[in-house]
Amino acid sequence: MPCDLRQLVCLGYRERWADGDVELGVQFVPIQRTRMLPQPATPLTAPAVSSILETRSGSTASMRRRQIPRVAPPRAARIAPVMRIPATASAVCQPAATPAAPATTAREVQRLSGPADHRWLPLLEDEDLAGEAVIEPGRLIRPVDAPAVAVACFFRDVVEELSGRPDARSVCRLHSEMGPAALWEIEHRGVRLGVFHPGVGAPLAGAMLEQVIARGVRGVIACGGAGALVPELVLGHAVILTGAVRDEGTSFHYLPAGRVVSADPGPAESLADALSAGGVATMRGLSWSMDAIYRETRARVSRRVEEGCLVVEMEASALMAIARYRSIPFGEVVMAGDSLAGREWQHRGWMTAKSARRQLFASAADAAVALAR
Repeated sequence: MPCDLRQLVCLGYRERWADGDVELGVQFVPIQRTRMLPQPATPLTAPAVSSILETRSGSTASMRRRQIPRVAPPRAARIAPVMRIPATASAVCQPAATPAAPATTAREVQRLSGPADHRWLPLLEDEDLAGEAVIEPGRLIRPVDAPAVAVACFFRDVVEELSGRPDARSVCRLHSEMGPAALWEIEHRGVRLGVFHPGVGAPLAGAMLEQVIARGVRGVIACGGAGALVPELVLGHAVILTGAVRDEGTSFHYLPAGRVVSADPGPAESLADALSAGGVATMRGLSWSMDAIYRETRARVSRRVEEGCLVVEMEASALMAIARYRSIPFGEVVMAGDSLAGREWQHRGWMTAKSARRQLFASAADAAVALAR
């Protein structure tokens, strides 16, 4: 017997399967039957729901249902209404006038906050990577007369020392909530060279790199410190990064999801030549770009060493991804600072190794100048 679709109610339900998984769905029932809830009900199939929605709205509704491997024949448990929506012809999802439970209950929030199906992680949503951002640097930041190449120097003491040179000038300000920062210009081997401190952590360093690119910089070499993961890296030993394991979030908004981002080989060779000329002991290898410095567990350190990581830091994979996205050459060299290679963490006083920090910047500046020639 045909029923008046205007007299239907769309009920959300929660169904527990024999394997313990909980699944949400919707079911349309006559309004007069809602007095008998809660009671078990058979969920409509996706085609059936689609057919109802098509009849009512004139268009086919797409329904995505998660495929769950069944370890036993499904057995529906108690089905609890989670929403009550009148199925009017004009709108399927308008709230009912009568009181109803919220669409997302506290229990459902807890379920969504649990262990995720990796296929649905937000960082893996890369179908719109080519789309223009709402806050697009190239559209909002005015270009200035900036040097063509720059060094992103993570050593604040070195940047402050350089900014006090007689030939140093502030090209422009770099904006963040961390306080005043600037893109400085100095002359290095007869070439205009930009210098800036990118901040600490992938999001901030990435934002600073975006700003200097928008200002007019067209090539960047980064230098900084990193934690040693292997015992061969004594304090001050330089590592030219050949790539980075992407254990941070920023890079996934610039490049398709992947485990490792590779370094640009041209700037890496320029760094190798500059470090060799300066007599700096050097190795090449991967870095582990990791957001959470207080969660570098022993097991994770061991796994990263097994896949070839020599050092750990927080920004390299993001900077490599941004540079590739913006089509500029980028290279990075780090000096071994603290050490995670032994049974206990060792600071090794790396933040006071002034001469090693200055030498690493000088080699990075030589490599940057090579990009401009």
